[in-house]
Amino acid sequence: MSTRDCIIALLRDNPDGLDDDQLAERLGLPQRQQANSRCRELARESLVERRSVGGKIRNFWTGAAAAQTARDDAVAAIPTNESGKAWFWEGNVVRAVASYLTNRGWTIDTIANTVTGEPGADIKATRQGQTLLVEVKGYPSKFYERGPNIGQPKRTNPATQARHWVAEALLTALLRQSESHTTQVAMAFPNFEVYTKLLARIRQSISQLGLMVLIIGDSGSVEIVQDGSRIARP
Repeated sequence: MSTRDCIIALLRDNPDGLDDDQLAERLGLPQRQQANSRCRELARESLVERRSVGGKIRNFWTGAAAAQTARDDAVAAIPTNESGKAWFWEGNVVRAVASYLTNRGWTIDTIANTVTGEPGADIKATRQGQTLLVEVKGYPSKFYERGPNIGQPKRTNPATQARHWVAEALLTALLRQSESHTTQVAMAFPNFEVYTKLLARIRQSISQLGLMVLIIGDSGSVEIVQDGSRIARP
């Protein structure tokens, strides 16, 4: 367990707070400054409050409230005009993935607007110095949802279009990954057979590329079917 994690555990178990000297002593740290720097980092993340008690700075764990705020902010940041959309619509898949990540301690930094087709990663999340970019795809509708042909049947079969979307997501994921050797990139798809079968066929190649793959169920559940190799499992 890292020094950061040990400090968090101690502060959680001591609601009256601990000062830097007490933390250093309990953790057997050779220098008080190690506890001080970690606590300052946690304070900048709004996980710890540092305030004077009896003339000495004491650290108080506030992470539970911060985590709830992060969850609320993540949900609020997702476009809410998806009313009436099917569960496999891209915006709803984004919502499921964002909820999954925030419930596991990730901070959602940005979410692209699905409706307007905003450029950039669909989801950018960070946790303990790690960065995760998620490229999200929904499942194609049988009808046009925008443009002059809105409401009319599409000529392309949804399953055929879905295969094209896998190729598009894979290319985009590789381009994002090439921009940083430390950032983990993931692809997320709703649970449709055309996706799961195709992804199973290229599973070994995806593994060698170090990409993560998430499959989202109709209830909003998230399954990691490919871990990737650059960060710890979300």
